[in-house]
Amino acid sequence: MRNTAITQVALIGISIVIIFSYIRPTFANIRVVQDEVYEYQNAALKAQEFNNLLQQLLARERGFTTDDKAALNRFLPAEIDQLAVMQDVATIVTNNNAQVVDLSAGDVVTPNADVSVEEASEEMLEINKFASQEFTLKFAGDYASLKGFLRSLESASYIIEVKNLKYGAVGEETGQFSSADTSTISEFELTLKVYALAKQE
Repeated sequence: MRNTAITQVALIGISIVIIFSYIRPTFANIRVVQDEVYEYQNAALKAQEFNNLLQQLLARERGFTTDDKAALNRFLPAEIDQLAVMQDVATIVTNNNAQVVDLSAGDVVTPNADVSVEEASEEMLEINKFASQEFTLKFAGDYASLKGFLRSLESASYIIEVKNLKYGAVGEETGQFSSADTSTISEFELTLKVYALAKQE
């Protein structure tokens, strides 16, 4: 009877040792493996979703005609053609019965290449896609010339944004249009901004 009790106690002790030394670590390893399997399956699912999206985009890209691609490249080019922009702006001024007084270009502003994708906000990433350049234009004309010039900019084949507009009588620093006479020749100073897709390094 006493030997039986001792045997039972010994078996219980051995069971405890087996549980803590083998079974418990084995279950822990199984849990780690299950977590890794889940992470792998999740990564595989995301990769499949990405591949599906990529195939959809490639199919859409193949659907673009050569003319579509040329129009898109002109609307938002890979780089800003400074001379072409200045020539276009001067032509628009002339076509609206006005005269260019001065036209100059600023430096090309490129996005901040140091922006981290992990740290940047969605808005910052969106801004970081574009390069830009500002042009300063002064021209002499009447109110109808200004309206025609702005209408022509709206129908331009690429993005031209009017950032600033000043006007006044010729030879004066500032001024206002008279409501009674909008045919007076005035001098207009505009800051124009043109955009391009930033080159990805």
